[in-house]
Amino acid sequence: LGSRAQARGGPECKVVVTFSFANLTDNAKMRYTLHFQRWIGLWLNILSLCSPSTEGAATSFIRNAGSKKLLLYWAVDSAERTIEAVKKNVEHARAAVGPNCCEVMLAHYGKGESEDSSKKRWGEDWYNREVSKSSFGEGYKFLHLKKLYTNDWHSKFDFVWALDSDIGFTGLDMLSFLQLARQSTSLVVGPTFIGADQRRDDSDSTFLNAPFDDEAPPSLVNLDVTRQNVEADSTMLLHRIHHLGDQDLRCQMRHTDFVELTASLLKIDVLLLLLRECQECIQPNSDWGLDMVWCKMATERFGNDRACALLDATPVTHLDWKTAQVTSDFFGAYQAVQKRFPRYWAQAENKDCLNPRGDSWIDALGQIVKLVPTKSYR
Repeated sequence: LGSRAQARGGPECKVVVTFSFANLTDNAKMRYTLHFQRWIGLWLNILSLCSPSTEGAATSFIRNAGSKKLLLYWAVDSAERTIEAVKKNVEHARAAVGPNCCEVMLAHYGKGESEDSSKKRWGEDWYNREVSKSSFGEGYKFLHLKKLYTNDWHSKFDFVWALDSDIGFTGLDMLSFLQLARQSTSLVVGPTFIGADQRRDDSDSTFLNAPFDDEAPPSLVNLDVTRQNVEADSTMLLHRIHHLGDQDLRCQMRHTDFVELTASLLKIDVLLLLLRECQECIQPNSDWGLDMVWCKMATERFGNDRACALLDATPVTHLDWKTAQVTSDFFGAYQAVQKRFPRYWAQAENKDCLNPRGDSWIDALGQIVKLVPTKSYR
């Protein structure tokens, strides 16, 4: 670690971490290793302060993506808390990954919103400096994204991170987040959520409805609810949808058949499919239902059976402001997408889990399989 700091032109920093695994079972080690990795991530961030330059590993990582950037995209209202949250998130992204890491686009969905009024509320200097493009008018996040999307995005961006305004990621290790997203080889990636109503307990475990057993590998299959039960019981499916994105400390990441709209990180390749080719994926009055079909649709379109992933090692905070007024339009859109694309409909299932050490995948039956590195889909 000290060598890394010196190589970046800063003063030498040395960090010594002692971590004992004595008397722990293998699966207990898996859990505690994740905490150890987070401490290492913390110290790497501290080391970044030892260098006066932001041109470090994070910026090099962006360059390794072929000089493509990350597009940060929000659908926003004009509330002060929204403005504050977005500004802090943008500041964190640039500090963590580099000042030229990202472009920012905003969709202002409030009635009467205009470029002039938005610049006045957000601060003209900040808006002109940070926001490359905006959309105005009533609508929803992916409806506005469809308006903003142009073909030149494929040469400019590696990922598009489509965020709700009540997502906070100022505590996120951005470099690890992007590295895991690429390692997943997935086209649609979601961070997991922590927050007031995302606190896990034994009854809402995303692996199985029982306390973690140190003597046996965790199973991705709910032992009390078979797939046939889930397909027959829409209430249980909704429960699984609600809790699949909760952080699970037993995994670095999971491949799934569902990633919700809230904070989806989209590989640029999948946007053409979702925003242009699929005419009925996004309904006129709501984008509900899109996240129920995009995983299996992307699997079929790109031949990628790991099309969707959730990243447990890099959670974000869901503040859950509940600003959306759910109307019949939401449910109408959901039902229309389901009726049009029944074969793509998600069952909110885990497919596998990368253990905290990063050396083994646990399949859906709880069998440990040695990790075989795969080439990132580009």
